[in-house]
Amino acid sequence: MVGFSYELAKENLPVPYEKAPGQSVELTSEAVDFLRGIFRLFDSNKDGALQDYEFDELFSTAPERCKKDRLKILVMGKGGVGKSSTVNSIIGERAVAVSAFQSEALRPSMVSRERSGFTLNIIDTPGIVEGGYINDQALDIIKRFLLNKMIDVLLYVDRLDAYRADTLDRQIVKAISDSFGKETWRMAIVVLTHAQLSPPDCLTFDEFLAKRSESLLKVVYYGVRFKKEDIQVYLFSLGLNARNSNALL
Repeated sequence: MVGFSYELAKENLPVPYEKAPGQSVELTSEAVDFLRGIFRLFDSNKDGALQDYEFDELFSTAPERCKKDRLKILVMGKGGVGKSSTVNSIIGERAVAVSAFQSEALRPSMVSRERSGFTLNIIDTPGIVEGGYINDQALDIIKRFLLNKMIDVLLYVDRLDAYRADTLDRQIVKAISDSFGKETWRMAIVVLTHAQLSPPDCLTFDEFLAKRSESLLKVVYYGVRFKKEDIQVYLFSLGLNARNSNALL
């Protein structure tokens, strides 16, 4: 079992009934789904096999992901949506350079902060869209950077004032799912930036936020082919101040 030593004594594994010769025992579909989920959870590099360090973590008596002393967050999205500003808002300082007149960094960067024995690691990534198309090179660079790194949370960042979701949004969700596994969306938080807008069509801010978030979350549900009740994607909105890149409360 996960979280316990695999040196199990036979007396701790009672068989509820005797099996006649020629008979076989099969797992229920629920049990198979559970084991597949555990496998995907610990297959951190998504290569379809458990490496030695992944296997050790699976059967360790205190798995790293169960400890509350560290958190690793991956920030992804299109270019220019406020990913780096979101990182700065979480850290509470200008940890990542942000400029409206400067291109995004071509490689991911990890910002780490430690306090009272807790370590927070946030990975800022380049935009995964270039010229209106998915940037496969950026995705490959991010995948290589994440090799042997286990992610706890995915922050998917987009703009609140984009108004509607379109085909490109569906392609982005599919690209992230294909590159990192659709199970990644089970640990996702959608962050909508540029929330200091004036809503159109005489809508209140809450009404506009609900409509925008509903359209984007529909793209996520459809893209990963999960039912709405099968996945819980959390959503936050941030108003970013262009001068100091801090969230407006």
